[in-house]
Amino acid sequence: MQNRSALSELNGATVLVTGGAGLIGSRITARLKQLGARPIALCNMNAYPEHVYSGVFGVDTTHPDTVIGDEEHRCQIVR
Repeated sequence: MQNRSALSELNGATVLVTGGAGLIGSRITARLKQLGARPIALCNMNAYPEHVYSGVFGVDTTHPDTVIGDEEHRCQIVR
């Protein structure tokens, strides 16, 4: 990433990552953790079988910062 000074501002920040458990979102979430941020992964978890999220993408679906739900249906979000 080019602008390290801007990325260093993420240290200690809480960041919502929509689709954060999917193919690209899980990588963004991992990078944010490396930068010292606290990413909250919001994902509806319906694109792949559950074992793909944990086994392939490395997502802990039971972690409190992994929120199962859809941004369009905020009242149905499982915490």
